[in-house]
Amino acid sequence: AKLETELSAARSDLQTLSSTNTALEHLRTENARLFERLTEVELAAKSEYKDQFMQFNSRCESMHAELDASKVEQDRLRQAHEVLSVERDNVLQDLKELAIAASDSDASFLDAGHASGYT
Repeated sequence: AKLETELSAARSDLQTLSSTNTALEHLRTENARLFERLTEVELAAKSEYKDQFMQFNSRCESMHAELDASKVEQDRLRQAHEVLSVERDNVLQDLKELAIAASDSDASFLDAGHASGYT
């Protein structure tokens, strides 16, 4: 009877171990499935991050190109402004010289008129 009790206890322990082993196998399978899914999600996230980074990088490069073009245009406008300022100064100088010449001419004309008796 003692042997049968030990045998029954051993069978019960074996049944418990078998159930535990089955549960562990199920957990291993589930763990492997979850790890695979996690890997897929990580790869998708990395791919999405890479795509977003590439788009951001492309926008940055476009903005840098626009900024460079803007600087070139700004330099061109500054140079044109300098040329126009020099031309304006030259025109003003010419006008002053013409005004002086006209003034001298008027004075000569008036002097000539005085000399001939015209008033």
